[in-house]
Amino acid sequence: EVSLGADGVLRFAEQVRIPEPLEDLPRLGVSFRVDPALGKVAWYGRGPHENYRDRAAGAWVGLHESDVDAMFTPYILPQACGNRSGVRWFSLTDEQGRGLLVQTPEDGEFSALRYADAELGRRRHVRDLVPEEAIVVHVDRFQRGVGTGACGPDTLPRYRLRPGGWLWQWALAPLAAGADAASHAAAMKPRTSD
Repeated sequence: EVSLGADGVLRFAEQVRIPEPLEDLPRLGVSFRVDPALGKVAWYGRGPHENYRDRAAGAWVGLHESDVDAMFTPYILPQACGNRSGVRWFSLTDEQGRGLLVQTPEDGEFSALRYADAELGRRRHVRDLVPEEAIVVHVDRFQRGVGTGACGPDTLPRYRLRPGGWLWQWALAPLAAGADAASHAAAMKPRTSD
């Protein structure tokens, strides 16, 4: 369900039922593309570095700033990366401060990269990656933990995305040059989840 408020905020209510045969999915959320000029990133949540549900102890909750290029983690074998967890809101803006403000689902996660997941999955080396003509944004209700599967045990069961019903809300609003993203985020409708 989507609604546009008089305040200019697009509010989304998402509902998904993951069937029993689909166990241990990588993520649950939405993905969209934005103008490549919206390369400045700010968020309130865990950071400043990449973190996941099961790899968040070293990331502190606070206001963080970066740019889209710095959100990318250049693993030897390209793969989905750049996630930030425990996020309440994030903004993507241009050099003048105009852009988008996103209020994430409760305990939400996000990433903003110049590469689509399909591109990251098909290349063998970072040098071979072809950037998108837009910024690829993921707003996730839940992203699976990563564990240490390459050299040790997989992630614990509590960090895995399991079958069942999921319900969450998130919101998207324009951000004017000079606007305070934190103040605008606080004025948006409160988040609720499953």
